[in-house]
Amino acid sequence: MTLSSRVASAPKITVLMAVHNGGKFLREAINSILDQTYSNFEFLIINDASTDGTLDIVNTYRDNRIRLLHNQRNIGLAASLNLGIDRARGEYIARMDCDDISLPKRLERQVEYLDSNPDICVCGTWAEVIDDQGTKIRDRPMPTGRALQLRPWLTSPIIHASAMIRRRQLGNTRYDPSLACAQDFDLWFKLGEKCKLDNIPEVLLKYRVHSDNISQQRKDEQLKNSYAIFVNHTGIASVSYDEYL
Repeated sequence: MTLSSRVASAPKITVLMAVHNGGKFLREAINSILDQTYSNFEFLIINDASTDGTLDIVNTYRDNRIRLLHNQRNIGLAASLNLGIDRARGEYIARMDCDDISLPKRLERQVEYLDSNPDICVCGTWAEVIDDQGTKIRDRPMPTGRALQLRPWLTSPIIHASAMIRRRQLGNTRYDPSLACAQDFDLWFKLGEKCKLDNIPEVLLKYRVHSDNISQQRKDEQLKNSYAIFVNHTGIASVSYDEYL
């Protein structure tokens, strides 16, 4: 594993992206972070043993906020994100996916929110769902305030790629690498046991839906994992899978 492009001082935010063969939309995703109105961040990109042009694309950038970790073998999303959390230096960790687009004020608005609300440990946003070409499909609002605090959650209360997490509150809590998908749903349940989550009711992310998405490729598996996570964290085993759906 090699580490490059170190940033001299500890930043306010660590933007964390893990990517495996995500070259198709990667440049657009990276540019959306580098073009943020808020600039005090490091951009920790973990190349999870990609075999396409992912590594070449990242290496074209000369921005010293980018830190690149290269996995010699593919270890999966959850394990890669855990590695990134262990290496993160920011007060806040902002998730980003290689096929999404962060709108210019995303980091600025989330830092303002978390700085003003010390009782919140995870802050998500609303999103605009787009297709392969970047064409808008629909808006994706998420619950906020009291509506989000009502539990148990049936689905993930935070759009994963929009999340900003207070690293101090995260502590030793990590993603479960045994889960092939829905790892974020499991993480939100874990964090929800010790702190509050919320969403900013603004569209600050463009969330791309396409055939290469893990969520599209493994839709059935994701639903089954979500159900298992729901039962595990709530103890409501009397709800059948069909009833859950």
